[in-house]
Amino acid sequence: MTATDELRRLLDERGIEYTTLSYSDATWWTDTNSLDWCYEENCSSTHLTCCSLRITPAQTIAATLGPVITGDTSDGYHTFNELYHHRAMLFSVIVRDHADLAWKSKAHHDGTMYDGMFIVGIETPQGQATYHYDIDPYWDMFECKELDRAPEWDGHTPDQAIERIATLGPKVCHMSYNELSNTSICLACGWRMDGKPNYCPNCGRRCVG
Repeated sequence: MTATDELRRLLDERGIEYTTLSYSDATWWTDTNSLDWCYEENCSSTHLTCCSLRITPAQTIAATLGPVITGDTSDGYHTFNELYHHRAMLFSVIVRDHADLAWKSKAHHDGTMYDGMFIVGIETPQGQATYHYDIDPYWDMFECKELDRAPEWDGHTPDQAIERIATLGPKVCHMSYNELSNTSICLACGWRMDGKPNYCPNCGRRCVG
């Protein structure tokens, strides 16, 4: 494989369209900043070349398009894959705690779905908040009702989704207060507490009543 062939293979992997010139072994493409680049394997001009500048096709791609972003790309602390997994775990806890408001489906409202994925959503006071996850291994992690088709998307953005999730109130429990002994009993779990606390230290619910 020539250097030019390797360059074009790398461009194909990036989904970048390129143009070949009939009069020479040159390849033209445009980067994400709308700048045009040319690679000519046997040229000694100012083009990006393998022989005159002594850079490889991979170095050429990195110089003009930046590094390849994958799930293993890290900010120095976490990879995208790690953050994706953390988000799934955290949202599954929210869904489990508000199972009466949540749902999941392997199909959008119109019957479509991304390969190997499902959608899970929760109905907040300000509207739905949804995420897509891989069926394997996340489907069984979300403990909520299953729908044949998801509700129609209301157009919310990722920023709106997290803002809506923040409006979900805490789970509450009623408590029975005995004024004589100055003690309370959580009616959700039966835990006995001194005074009239704001929340039950046993089940974590906010106490009302």
